Amino acid sequence: MECERFWLLESVSDAQLRRSLSELLANSGRTEARIIAHLAEVEERRLHFRDGSESLYAYCINVLHLSNTEAFHRITAARIARRFPLVFTLLQKRALHLTAICLLRDYLTAENHRELLNAASHKSKSQVEELIARRFPRPDVESRIRKLPTPRATVSGHSRSGHSRSGHSRSGHSRSGHSRSGHSRSNRLCQTWPPCLRRLSKATCRYRLRSRRRKVRPRPVARMCLSLGRSSHFPRLAIASN
Repeated sequence: MECERFWLLESVSDAQLRRSLSELLANSGRTEARIIAHLAEVEERRLHFRDGSESLYAYCINVLHLSNTEAFHRITAARIARRFPLVFTLLQKRALHLTAICLLRDYLTAENHRELLNAASHKSKSQVEELIARRFPRPDVESRIRKLPTPRATVSGHSRSGHSRSGHSRSGHSRSGHSRSGHSRSNRLCQTWPPCLRRLSKATCRYRLRSRRRKVRPRPVARMCLSLGRSSHFPRLAIASN
């Protein structure tokens, strides 16, 4: 039954659990071998092109909804099994897994495929890699001697930092000069104002000059003083606000 909860195995005995697991794995081996055979025949007939897939890899991912790893392993095994049908038999018996087939794909030939496939049977991935390294050793890496680049002089770095510091000091002097000129300008504008607004007008005029340089809108207090200054009693403040 489809609605049966097959994952509830508390009532299954130990012997029955082991036997069922072995049967499921045997069935998975037979199923995997048939899946590889069907993929090989699909590629041989080019049926994936009829479904609008640009390759068999895209067909496995988009149509069969396999993962990237499953698609790569099964396509590689299908292509190798077409050349060497012994792969189907070993897959059905679960003597060889897909990872071992992918590792051996570049070393199998018509002369050594039987010996190499039988040697890789019932071995893990690391054991298959050791088998390949022992059967097909790679040459040692060539020894090379090259001249190291000459280190750069540290004096130039100190001189650059000195220049940068002097540049910062010069920019600081120029900024202080601008601030002094702004203060003197505000003081000159506030000399003719009444005593009640003279103290407030100095700060307002300075803020107005700073806001012009920084492009910041003046505060409400500054707006009030500037609106007062636009009257006929304070002509100089009206000139400064414009």
